[in-house]
Amino acid sequence: MNKQYSRALISGAKWAMIATWYNRILGLVSTLILARLLTPADFGIVAISSFFIYLFLAFTSVGTNRIVILEDEISEESLNSIWSLNLVLRIACACLLFLSAPWIAVYTNEERVELVIQVVAVIPFLMAFRNIGLEVYEKQLNFKTTTVISIAAKTIGTVCSIAIAIIWQNYWAMVIAVIFSNIIEVVIGYRVCSYRPRWSTSLWKKQWHFSKWLYLTTISGYLRSRIDVMILSSQLNSRTFGIYSFAQELAWLPYSDVVEPLNRGSFAVLSKLKYDHKAFCQTLYQQLAVLMFVVMPCAFGVSVISDPFVRVILGPQWLDAIPVMSNLAGLMVVMTVYMPLTVVLTIKNKMHILFAADVVIVALISLMLYLSVGSSIEVISFNRLLIGLFFLLLMFGLYSVVVGLNFIHLLSIVLLPLSCSWVMYETVDWIINLINNSLYQLIVGIVSGAFIYTAATMFVVYFLKGRITEFQVIVGQLKRQASQRLGMV
Repeated sequence: MNKQYSRALISGAKWAMIATWYNRILGLVSTLILARLLTPADFGIVAISSFFIYLFLAFTSVGTNRIVILEDEISEESLNSIWSLNLVLRIACACLLFLSAPWIAVYTNEERVELVIQVVAVIPFLMAFRNIGLEVYEKQLNFKTTTVISIAAKTIGTVCSIAIAIIWQNYWAMVIAVIFSNIIEVVIGYRVCSYRPRWSTSLWKKQWHFSKWLYLTTISGYLRSRIDVMILSSQLNSRTFGIYSFAQELAWLPYSDVVEPLNRGSFAVLSKLKYDHKAFCQTLYQQLAVLMFVVMPCAFGVSVISDPFVRVILGPQWLDAIPVMSNLAGLMVVMTVYMPLTVVLTIKNKMHILFAADVVIVALISLMLYLSVGSSIEVISFNRLLIGLFFLLLMFGLYSVVVGLNFIHLLSIVLLPLSCSWVMYETVDWIINLINNSLYQLIVGIVSGAFIYTAATMFVVYFLKGRITEFQVIVGQLKRQASQRLGMV
């Protein structure tokens, strides 16, 4: 892979990781406090509201940021047109969400949701005014600015949520914090970026022609990952639904905090290699290798320590979340494989294929959930995992047939970290079962899991270094980066 793009990919991941880990430290503090101060029913109300916010946003998202990145030369007129289109769609979204609040409350059998939805309808309105000039930074492979904005918004939002939770001790703490975070993000965006968008409709037709399949896959992708929340919100009471949704959020923390940032910048980099198929595939293999080596131990690790984690961190009122958290952790692997696939199919203008796959999976999940009416959330989460694994196999087929990657090579990239993670899981499970104290189980499980996986990985990579080059390339790049930082090169 071209060294310039390799460094850009690492830089994107680095800044994303900085923001993510900073945000996670704040998030963990907030979670610890809120989980103790608030009830599962409070989390259920917020989860319902969050789902419908982002569902409406998905219906108004046309992938304008990717238009900016994909265009070889982005003009000021194009930026103005993109910003104007976003403005109209997001304001329409805010109005529709506000007007739909009574029906959403009836659908979810939770009257408190109506006022919450009406208040949070301001979020799409705020997002409509986000400075489009910030997307140019990503196009230029400059990720530092957006990282600073993210950190500032998260800091203020977390402080607000903790303060309000201590005073009011109800779900409004989380609602108001999210609104404040969006306000700060919009304001800072105009402070750090000198670009000032103006109203323009001249390129709407051209931009919609590019975005139509991206628009559909944004909706289908969101439904695929969250359709269980939509259906269960009407089947479960607020407490049980709150436990399910919060367990899902906890199970996916490593994905949002560690894995997803590693994909930061991949769209900008791969789009520059779209005319060089060999370099394109090599970069994609390398990206998948890194993602698999990170997500596999995260998924198995969360599953094996879910019991002591819930008992120690959340407390007895959350014990029903243990099996849900353990089952849904496996879906991190599915989402991780999905990330680069959306990037690749967007660049290759084949999003209709991904949309068709999403529709099939959404139909299967919906059928499973309706057949599971009356079942426990443990059974529902396990069935959800099975459908996710089926989708994983389907995506590997798309990588091979549509993108042109070698299927055996793909399997080698997956099986290596999978085997190391399985060894880690079995060993850690055996170790913590010898300990009676939940706190000690959690500490020993995390420490021993990290050590075992690292040792197993080093052993396997050493003996397979001549066959799977992607991992050696990454190790070499990291060594060079470290050497340069230390002044050794």
